[in-house]
Amino acid sequence: MMSHASTLDLFGYSARGVSLVGAGAPTATGHEAVYYNAGALGLDRDLSFSVGFQFATFDLELEGAELSARDAPALLLGFGVPLPFGGAMKDRLTIGLAFVLPQNSILIADIPQPATPQFTIVGNRAQTVSIMGGLGIRFIDELGVGLGFLALSELDGGIDVAPNAAGQLGSKVKSELVAAWSMHVGIVGKPLNTETATLTLGLAWRDRSEARFSYPLTVDLGDEFDLPVPRLDVSGTAQFDPMHISFDAALELKVAPNATLMVALGGLYKFWSVFENPIIYTAVPDDHPAQPPPAFHDTGAVRFGLESTIALDLVEVTPRVGLMWEMTPTPEQTGFHNHLDSDRLGLGVGLEVRWKWLRAAVSGQFQFLFERTSSKDPATVAEDHPGYPSLTYGGRFYVCAVELGVTL
Repeated sequence: MMSHASTLDLFGYSARGVSLVGAGAPTATGHEAVYYNAGALGLDRDLSFSVGFQFATFDLELEGAELSARDAPALLLGFGVPLPFGGAMKDRLTIGLAFVLPQNSILIADIPQPATPQFTIVGNRAQTVSIMGGLGIRFIDELGVGLGFLALSELDGGIDVAPNAAGQLGSKVKSELVAAWSMHVGIVGKPLNTETATLTLGLAWRDRSEARFSYPLTVDLGDEFDLPVPRLDVSGTAQFDPMHISFDAALELKVAPNATLMVALGGLYKFWSVFENPIIYTAVPDDHPAQPPPAFHDTGAVRFGLESTIALDLVEVTPRVGLMWEMTPTPEQTGFHNHLDSDRLGLGVGLEVRWKWLRAAVSGQFQFLFERTSSKDPATVAEDHPGYPSLTYGGRFYVCAVELGVTL
């Protein structure tokens, strides 16, 4: 089993992002803005630092039986720093960095048979180190534009089997981690900004990000065995987040002398149709049928969030709740492949407490995968094929996050 969507794409980033299931992106600050919309960095004038921990566990089912999947623990780090320029550039530039550091590995890429039933989007985590950075520019008081990047770790290497100096077969293993880069741009504006109401709009484009692996196996049996062994080139994609475009709106209202309320609504369009087969085998017989394309389709997602900040005598308390729905990109699995996935419904809750410059937040998220049945086409699939005559699957997963931060 394997999975391809990242923890960022599935759960969101930061304790606030997890609780709002990604809503409220244009009002993100500091390290959150680095991921959600770098344009928001341009409007953020606070120096901030955050450290957090996120944990996800999966409860997936296939034919009524539990299907094992790795938990996904990760350390989160990030900061935002306004650049202290003067003159025309005063209070106009802010940089940010954010890190997702899996606690079990640098990169995990499972290699099952292509037809093996697997939860392609959410199953076993393709855990990989993620490094994000962004630069936000404030052009005018109510308009920020940003540029950011995401770097993932990829695996490149191979295994060479050949006789050594003594004529005995030996092997050399090479493994190298390299960085894969993707870019994103965002713009955030406030067409309405009064003492009692603020409307913030955000538009962001993010290029696809993918962590690939390539691990060829070459075998030379030496002169004593005149037997050619074909090169086995095992390659594929360990993690894939599709290119997407997002539009978000957040309305902040002053509902009492000591309380505000934010209502956020957002939508995404994800370009899953370019997704290729996650596992590629090249050493197959000439008459072996070609692996068909996965035929994923583009999808959409909707996010809704509520956030209220209440100022008490010594602290500010901010409860949060979020709701999301996302379509699956996988078509009906009637043929060779068994890419298991279904539409998802998610709910998030959270609470943040702020005392002067110190803040602490905790959040939780639940996502439900609707049960789905895929029936094989007997005209194209043999009876001994995995998943014949049908597969019924679904599940759920749970996420929790805690975070401590400083805002000056």
